[in-house]
Amino acid sequence: MDHQQPWRREENIVSSELGRALKTLQGFSALSESALELLATFASLRTIRTGETIFCQGEPSPYCFGILSGEVMIQRVSKDRRFPPKVLGVVGPHGLFGESSIFEDSPRAAMASASQDGQLVAIRGTELREWIRRNPEAAQPLLLALLQASQGRLHRTSHELAVIHGVGRLLGSEKPFPEQLGATLDFLKGSLDGLDDLIFYQRNAYWDEFSPVFSSPALTDLPVIPLRNEIAQKVNDAAGVQSFDPKTLRNEFATLKLPWETRVAMAVVPLFDRDKAQDSLEGLLFLASGRQAQAFSTDKQLLLTSVAQPLAEALTRRGRHEDSMAKERLQQSKQSFPR
Repeated sequence: MDHQQPWRREENIVSSELGRALKTLQGFSALSESALELLATFASLRTIRTGETIFCQGEPSPYCFGILSGEVMIQRVSKDRRFPPKVLGVVGPHGLFGESSIFEDSPRAAMASASQDGQLVAIRGTELREWIRRNPEAAQPLLLALLQASQGRLHRTSHELAVIHGVGRLLGSEKPFPEQLGATLDFLKGSLDGLDDLIFYQRNAYWDEFSPVFSSPALTDLPVIPLRNEIAQKVNDAAGVQSFDPKTLRNEFATLKLPWETRVAMAVVPLFDRDKAQDSLEGLLFLASGRQAQAFSTDKQLLLTSVAQPLAEALTRRGRHEDSMAKERLQQSKQSFPR
């Protein structure tokens, strides 16, 4: 963890090489060679492995990090252990994270862990802060880049909150469930740039299959999906949103007769009943784009993961209501027969 001990430079890395590494990072590329050489004196390299925790939520924040290679996931951990960590973002090569250490010595607001093997540059925050204070003109490009990055994150967060709020409002309306679902999925389609097609499948209460209940544009004669279908198994095993190249699913599409042969990108959102320990997959939301190969980027997948929770909860409530109504009808039918 980043507060326990400083990282030593790798033996074969000299200051000039660290300066070149810094130059590849967001915001640092605009700094002068002399500035980069100076910053390299309080920077070091670190190799990371998939699954490794880089820092924990709530611990001190002495370092700002830049990614030379690999990928890092930022998560907010709930105090209530019943809830899984909330993924705030995924940072890739040339990106920065832990930037709060540049401005203040505050506890980490989230945790960071490696989602891919790679290499980081760790920069001591207090010394970078002091350099910025003493060299405001030279530091201006870096500060501007940090501001732009923060604005981008704020924009994505605002959009995510607006979509989640809209989904929750529509699913909480007094309309019958089919109307709630239709309005919610139409709203979702209009909120995601590049999304052209959407099909919603719900698990059949009596058969081991998923039945189509909504599509946009409206489609007829959609096939049912067997519970053990390969696509369903992939998203079930991954326990999260999966993005696919439709070409790799040509055989599955042919089997299911899904009319998406010309689509260039596809994602599947699994909907789980979190109260079930096993066999909890209750629905599947298929999304496709015919125009944008990168329509389901990491940011979009994170948004869809957030949207999946209220959709899944609505399905669970619907299922319990139907079970309750079925039991009530059974009880009434028993009472109608004389003993």
